[in-house]
Amino acid sequence: MTEEKRIFVLDTSVFMAVDIREQDQGMIDAIDELLSQIEGARDKGHEFYMPSTTFEEFREIMEGKVDEDFLSRIDTSIETYGAPRHEERLPAETVYQFIEEMRKRIDRGLRESEKAIRKVPEAEEPDREHYSREDKVISELRDNYREAMRKDIPDSGEDLDLLILSRHLDATLVSEDRGVLNWAEKFGSEHLEGNRLPGVLENL
Repeated sequence: MTEEKRIFVLDTSVFMAVDIREQDQGMIDAIDELLSQIEGARDKGHEFYMPSTTFEEFREIMEGKVDEDFLSRIDTSIETYGAPRHEERLPAETVYQFIEEMRKRIDRGLRESEKAIRKVPEAEEPDREHYSREDKVISELRDNYREAMRKDIPDSGEDLDLLILSRHLDATLVSEDRGVLNWAEKFGSEHLEGNRLPGVLENL
């Protein structure tokens, strides 16, 4: 009986994940091992894609860290595919949920800004030269605002391309980004945490 072909759409975070590494294993060695697994799975007919935007991001990270032969392996192991933004249609309910989620997050971001403004007069002067109490409050606000606005939600064009392409190809979206995985569920796409990919490939 022929095993069913699997299609995977990969996020850059899959290769950067600490969880795919064995103890004391470096990033490049872990990526090399994962690429070997992908190559073996491709030999069995399984397919691996990245949106063009994500692939460019991954390749930029790797350039300067590995030699040309290693980069060639990346080029041949993972196929690039432009996310069909003008072709793929999304349910109105999914768009509605995203808008509602962003509305709530904007409210939370505003509340964080208001808290920061009220905190300035009471903030202690930091024990650092050229660093005022206003700077300290602004630094805290940036962290809190980022948490309110970006945690657990797609927050870039690359994230959206991953979601669109996996839906278009009816593929398993593999990522370590909780926001991408959360919305893959809403997009109706099969999804997988990146640290589980090596085990899945081992059993293909």
